[in-house]
Amino acid sequence: MDERNYSQEQLSGVIGKSPSLLSETLSLNRLPLSIRDECRIDPTVPKRNLIEIARCKQERAMVTLYNKYKAGKLSKEQLSKEARRDRKTTVEAALELLGKTKTRFEALDMEELNETDHDSIAVALTEI
Repeated sequence: MDERNYSQEQLSGVIGKSPSLLSETLSLNRLPLSIRDECRIDPTVPKRNLIEIARCKQERAMVTLYNKYKAGKLSKEQLSKEARRDRKTTVEAALELLGKTKTRFEALDMEELNETDHDSIAVALTEI
């Protein structure tokens, strides 16, 4: 993709695979290096399960799920459920944080702030 400046859609057409399959395969690059290295040596974990693990938002969650699966503590179905829970938890945490941020902004008296404070807030909101 980088060498030819292809989008995922273009590359999927070139290699003859569906865009969703290509996207899932590329998601494996999100896995921590330790997991990728171990799977190169011992390829016993199915690709489908690795894709589920790669869907987690945080590296720590990926490592935890991988270790539980390798230890036989999670079935394929449990692995999928845990990965979905991690994604949902991340979204819920972000929404909770945004709600608290909104409350704090509502408590601010914007007219009392100086121009530098206004600019700092504007920059921070733009970055978000």
